[in-house]
Order: sequence, then C-alpha cells, then structure tokens
Amino acid sequence: MLCIFLSPQQPIWQSIILHLLPGALATILFIITAPTLNSLGYPSNFAFLLVGLFVLVPFELGFLFYQGKKRNGTLSLNGIVFYREPMPTWQYVLLAAILLLYANFILVIAYPPIAQMLIKTLFSGYLTGSSCHYRLSTRNLSC
Repeated sequence: MLCIFLSPQQPIWQSIILHLLPGALATILFIITAPTLNSLGYPSNFAFLLVGLFVLVPFELGFLFYQGKKRNGTLSLNGIVFYREPMPTWQYVLLAAILLLYANFILVIAYPPIAQMLIKTLFSGYLTGSSCHYRLSTRNLSC
C-alpha cells in the first residue's frame, strides 16, 4: 500500500545544520582519536571507521528515529523514510555490475593520468629528483 505523507519544508538553516553537523562531529572525534590509535599501531583509517560506527551512524539514525517519535508517537520510520519497497533482484545485480564497472573505469583508466598530472603540477616543488613515477599496482611514488 502506497502511503504519502506531506510534511512541511524545513528551513534552510536547518538543512545546512543537518548536513554539516555530522561531518563536524566526525572530524572533531577523528582529530582526537587518530593520534591515540596511531600510537597504538593502528592506521588512521581505523579511527575513521570507528568514528563512523560510533558517531555518524547513531547520530543520523537517532535523528531519524527522533523525527519518527515526534510524528508517530513511537520509534518508527513510517512517514519519515519513503520509498521502502524492495527492488527486484535483477535490479540489484544490474546496479552492482554498473557500479563495479564504474569503479574499475575510475581506478584503471581515469586515476593514473590524473595522479601523474597532480604530482607534476601541484607537488613538484615538494618532490626531489628529476622524474617521479606513481606505480598503480603498489600505490608507491618513486622519484
């Protein structure tokens, strides 16, 4: 059953806050946790994953459930999150294939020339040696 709820449009300042606040919280916590985790031997990406797991997901889902509680009187996403009908399986397979092809195109065809151009133009003053080469297979810059 298709059920459409019309809700009033939120003010622009609220949209700006809802877009920037999760990223600001994540950035602050990343800056706090990354050095500690690095000193323990973990990579910086681990701090990023922890911040996403313990800050971004609870903050964003918490806000959605709060809106559902205000609207429905219970912790529900009815009337808050629309278009929850499942897609056919073939559409999932097609979407996954398209995304994999797109990711491979970016990594294999588009990324190497852009990386070389950025290394030669933006970072040439920071690199020593006459020529620098970026090896995609090992992701190493050798000068």
